[in-house]
Amino acid sequence: MMRRVLAFLALALTATAATAQVGPPTSQRTCGANRQLVMRDGAVVLDTGPQTYARFVRSGAECLVDQFPEPA
Repeated sequence: MMRRVLAFLALALTATAATAQVGPPTSQRTCGANRQLVMRDGAVVLDTGPQTYARFVRSGAECLVDQFPEPA
């Protein structure tokens, strides 16, 4: 029984990690498409280079207490 529970948890964690993967590179989408993604989801992480990423938010409501939005 314990093996089944552990197997289920391992599968659940794997599935969760797969959904967090980055989509197509930002440079391959139009600016409008990237903007729509941010507006729809509220906060997204987009690639800004081959190995760099940045978090983009719809409004200050998506920021942590010690953060604030900047136009980008």
